[in-house]
Amino acid sequence: MRKKIYLIALICFAIDVISKIIFSRFNEEIVLIPNFFSIYYIRNTGAAFSFFANKAFLLAVIGAIALIVMDKYFIKDIKGKGFIFYGVLVGGILGNLIERVLFLSVTDFLKFNILGYNFPIFNLADVFICLGAVLLIISMFGGVKNGNNS
Repeated sequence: MRKKIYLIALICFAIDVISKIIFSRFNEEIVLIPNFFSIYYIRNTGAAFSFFANKAFLLAVIGAIALIVMDKYFIKDIKGKGFIFYGVLVGGILGNLIERVLFLSVTDFLKFNILGYNFPIFNLADVFICLGAVLLIISMFGGVKNGNNS
């Protein structure tokens, strides 16, 4: 199962890196859906919502520790299709971790305006981390079994 997890992580990591390379070349905002979604390249020295701004080393250490602890203690508890979500989570963590180590910041480019609120700009690694974590938690604590909600 470990090989499958790392293959999924590698695929997610590659998707993240390629997207960051592509969108880092844009110098101006590209509006895709007016008043809702655009591509807007920035460098983020912090974490989500710019928490821990200019603390790249601390964030890199936290990411590395998270990967080590997850690999040592949580991987054995993965059941069923949970390995997919675990791989997605690991790929996202790696995407931001490597960039923080190399550049002391991460590339963000997904910009949403939701009901007049400019949501903090983020990247695909952030999506992989959030999606992987939520789905992994749901799968670890049972989720829906046999298509039956009762």
